[in-house]
Amino acid sequence: MINNIIADFCSSVIFNSAGEVDLFRALARSIVKHSSSTFIDETHGGGVCNVSFTSVTGRPETCEIADLLVISSTANPSGLRATFCQAKKQAVSKWITATPNRELRSTR
Repeated sequence: MINNIIADFCSSVIFNSAGEVDLFRALARSIVKHSSSTFIDETHGGGVCNVSFTSVTGRPETCEIADLLVISSTANPSGLRATFCQAKKQAVSKWITATPNRELRSTR
C-alpha cells in the first residue's frame, strides 16, 4: 500500500514547479486512491485549524496545526488513528533523493 501511494504521488506531480499546496493535495488524492483511510481533510490556512500556545521565549504564538488531517481505521486493536501532515517544500532535500527512475531513497 505505501509503495502504491508513493508511486502514484510521484507520478502525479512535477516537483520542481509544484508548490506546497499542490503537493499535499496530490498526496491526499494518492492516499485516498490507495488506502482505506476513513477521512482526509485539508486543514491548511484560513485559521480553520490553528493552535495557540506560549513559546519557550514566553511569547504567545498561533500557527496552523497541519496541512492535512488523515483519519484511518485500525483493525487490531479496533479503533481510529489521526495523523496530521505538515508539508514543507525544500529545493534540495537533505533526507531523500530521487533516482532517475523516480524512486525515492533515503540519504540517511
